[in-house]
Amino acid sequence: MIDVNDKFATLLKVALKGSDKALQQAYRHSLRMIAEYDLEYGPESQPRELEFRWEWIDDYRVLTVLTDGAGIHSDFSQIPGLDECIWLLYDDGAAIAVSNDTAGVMLNHPDKFGLPCDVRFEIQ
Repeated sequence: MIDVNDKFATLLKVALKGSDKALQQAYRHSLRMIAEYDLEYGPESQPRELEFRWEWIDDYRVLTVLTDGAGIHSDFSQIPGLDECIWLLYDDGAAIAVSNDTAGVMLNHPDKFGLPCDVRFEIQ
């Protein structure tokens, strides 16, 4: 298993709130995201290790995609019925994480959300 604080890790974290229908659509979107990434970039882009997990953290449905290769990501914000869509992208090679978490939902709770340690976060 890869650790976000190990070398050569990329991370996508998405925390969602919304209707059951919207959360179900987000789940299906995440599966397509993995398949589309593979189709677009081919077998050479497949990571040796991939952690793909959905879980509940507080009242958020949270997706984690952690790889030892190129970062797999997608935009979930356009899914109808979502009330909140907070995301974070991290690439160990860049040593910076970008996020839209202006309220600090994830950024103020890095241990709870499994965020990398000692990383500068840029809010977009």
